Order: sequence, then C-alpha cells, then structure tokens
Amino acid sequence: MMLYVFLGVVTLFAFLATTSENVTIGGSGENTNLNAPYLLQTIYGVMTILGCAMVTAFVNSATTRDFSSNMHPIIFAQPIRKIPLLMGRFWGATLIACLPMLGVSLGILLTGVFPYNEAEQLGPVYWPAHVWSWLVFVVPNTILLAAFIFAIAVWTRSTAASFIGLLVLLVGYTLSERLTSDLEQEWIGIMLDPFGLASFSSETKYWTSS
Repeated sequence: MMLYVFLGVVTLFAFLATTSENVTIGGSGENTNLNAPYLLQTIYGVMTILGCAMVTAFVNSATTRDFSSNMHPIIFAQPIRKIPLLMGRFWGATLIACLPMLGVSLGILLTGVFPYNEAEQLGPVYWPAHVWSWLVFVVPNTILLAAFIFAIAVWTRSTAASFIGLLVLLVGYTLSERLTSDLEQEWIGIMLDPFGLASFSSETKYWTSS
C-alpha cells in the first residue's frame, strides 16, 4: 500500500511541476520544453532529495519489522545466517524504494496529454533521458541512503535513530548548497553533496537551452 501511495505522490508532484505555474521543482525551466530532458533530470534529482523520508520508511520498516512485531525470537531460532538475511532485506527494500520515483516519468508523460498545454511547449518524448535520469539519480542515491539508514537501523533497532541519520545527510546537502554559491568554495560544496545535485548544477549552469 505504501508503495502505491508514494508512487501517486511523486507522479502528482512531477505533473504539477510541468503543468502549474504555482509549483516548481528545481527551477522554472522557462526557456525549455515542459518535457525537456534537462528539466526531466532536474526534477529527478530534486525528487530524490524530497523522497528521502520515503526511502527511510521502506528501509527502516524492513529492518525493524521483526523486532517491532516481536517475531525476532522465532526468526533467529531458525538456521538462518545473519548476512544473507540482512542482505536480502536490504536489497529488497532498496529495490522497492526505487520504484516510486518512476512516478517522475509518469507525471511528465501525463503532461503531454494535458489539454491546457500548448503544442509549442512540448517536445518529443526522449526515452533515453528517462532511463538515464533514473539510473543517474534514483539508483545511486537510493542505494547510498538505504545503506546508511540500514546500518543505523540494524545497529540501533530504532526508528527515531534512522530519521536522525537522515537529518544528518540533509544537513550535509544544505551545507553543500550554500558553499556552491561561492565560486571559490564551489568544489568543496560539490564534494560534500551526498546526492550529486550540486555536481549536476555546476556542470550544467552555463548550458544554453539547446
């Protein structure tokens, strides 16, 4: 159920970002098509940050479920090795956490059939951009965040500790965002950004619309 709810929320955000003037994600994209690859990748990058709580919820639930339901005495009484059990939980939760972000592509594809968008605001659907954006931002960021939260959850068995760990990562991102506004310290901000959005912004900030 949680998977479908998050997928719907991500789809709605991406759809509104490309159809409503009141909603912007990572910039307005005034000089680009509503479904341009650059705008698509920008929304993917920003949504991976906004979706951090979603990833934390999936991973923390997979890690602490046995303890919160008091099933751990039964689970650990079986001839199950710790590493295969934990790795199965980790990769399963990580895979599921990646799926809701497909809502970004779904929301932008729905933009193409939105009746109030004019034809000149839309370009052709560039499928490699959808795949590339998902692979560049969603997969590595989800694995990074999931590994960090999973380690905390396994060690502490605490939901509160997992979300505190998330706040630490977000503080690192906020610090990097401030540093990248200073050209002399931009490289420090890029290295501190755990999500790669600062690198993407630095690489593309002088690009023309074409």
